[in-house]
Amino acid sequence: LVRIYAAERAAVDTAQPERDDAVERVLAWYLHTADAAGAVLMPARRRARPYPPVAGCRPLAFPSRERALAWCEAERANLGAALDRAIEAGRHALAWRIPLALWDFFYLRSHWTDWVDTHRRGLLAARGDGDRTGEAGMLTSLGHAYWEMGRFDDALASARDGLRIWRAIGDRWGEGIARHILAGGYRGLLRLTDAVDHYRRALAAHELADNHWGAGWTLTSLGAAYRELGRFRDALDVTGRACALLRELGDQHGLGAALNALGDIHEALGQFDDAAVHFRQALRIHRTTANRWGEAWSLRGIGLVMRGTGRPGMAGACWRLAVHIFDDLGDPRAAEIHRWSRLVSE
Repeated sequence: LVRIYAAERAAVDTAQPERDDAVERVLAWYLHTADAAGAVLMPARRRARPYPPVAGCRPLAFPSRERALAWCEAERANLGAALDRAIEAGRHALAWRIPLALWDFFYLRSHWTDWVDTHRRGLLAARGDGDRTGEAGMLTSLGHAYWEMGRFDDALASARDGLRIWRAIGDRWGEGIARHILAGGYRGLLRLTDAVDHYRRALAAHELADNHWGAGWTLTSLGAAYRELGRFRDALDVTGRACALLRELGDQHGLGAALNALGDIHEALGQFDDAAVHFRQALRIHRTTANRWGEAWSLRGIGLVMRGTGRPGMAGACWRLAVHIFDDLGDPRAAEIHRWSRLVSE
């Protein structure tokens, strides 16, 4: 009732310029607070160019990852509404920055539907703003979301569009990320030679941009492509380099992904003791960083190790935990792991 009364009085008593200023403050507050949360969740990632400060806007600061994640979860619906309100108000420069600020959160928590929905709207806002960097950022991030969802053709199309803009404006950092997503799309379609080529091109762009964070992630993915090609020595080499680089950067989330990838390589080689060590290290990191998808992948890997060492009961227990997470995230990998679990139970 108080909220309704306040809205009614504001509509009657507040002059239009004051209402516009109030809208600007609240939208800027959501943007800057979301960006502050993202910077805590993934500090090595490059942020969008800052939106100009707004008088009277005092965004929150976050002392921990847990607080940043909790705020993003609690404000998910409001952040989407803020994006829509910014577009309605014609504040396109502010609007497209909101979904880009949320990339870290969407990625860590696998909120793929929100990721795609907000970025599609953000793409229209960036184009309305005439901001080529914003447009390229939206397209590249959309490509990443499509890759996570297994929509590899869509990932390729979106990453290609983003790459064209990054190259046109001479942004090597963006080019490296777009090439990484492009490579992932090829890898998803089992075009592994093309994937390796684009991962290498991504690494070259990362080097020119001095983007060590991007290099660590691309080395991890290149290692996975080498593993899928049966080039295990190359896979171990580049994935080991990824672990060292990400550990040096303090990127726990990236390190967890790289350790999972190392576990996958050793498991494929039948080196189950080494695989178990890496999967368990990754599991601890993913639980600490609240990365549920990474946690499920670690459990999947530990289950494979248990099966490979003649412990089907323990394999089934791990896979049931992994399936629960994958099901909750809407990940299609759940079906395959559920099948494995049934087989070891028979």
